[in-house]
Amino acid sequence: MGIDRCRVKSIMETTFLTENQIWGADALSVLKEYGVAAAPTDLAVILGAMIGGTSVDKEKHLPGYFWSASSEEDGSVRCADHDGRRSWITPNARDIAGRPALPKSVTSIIRSSAARPNRKIGNIQVIEYGTYPQTAAPQKIADELESAYKRHTLSKTGNKYTFDTRGNY
Repeated sequence: MGIDRCRVKSIMETTFLTENQIWGADALSVLKEYGVAAAPTDLAVILGAMIGGTSVDKEKHLPGYFWSASSEEDGSVRCADHDGRRSWITPNARDIAGRPALPKSVTSIIRSSAARPNRKIGNIQVIEYGTYPQTAAPQKIADELESAYKRHTLSKTGNKYTFDTRGNY
């Protein structure tokens, strides 16, 4: 069973799982073991992804809604709610996170030195790739930034940054 691909703004190809790959007969074994509910990334929350409910995911985080690649004739798109249940949402909803599946062509180029086994959940080995604060900056600079942040001594630049075409963020 292949993974369906969706085109996003025709400049970036993103892979999402179908409804059947998440909940159906072809559900991926990792989702059967780990569960469907998942916490959105910090960036997704900044962009407006909803989190909440009373449940937590396997890593004890508040999960959120995320898209699948399945849709209906009326244009609504299947998504998972914060409890991992099936839901239908209009495709222009801005509070749903993406949970892309990474194809082997992407995961095969991740340097093993940058990805480290973090913990096991059932039979699933969780691999953490990158951390916050991110590891791209040398440790000395990251430590200085973290220290300045904790002391409330970071200077505001006055610059504005946006993540989408509406410029709301």
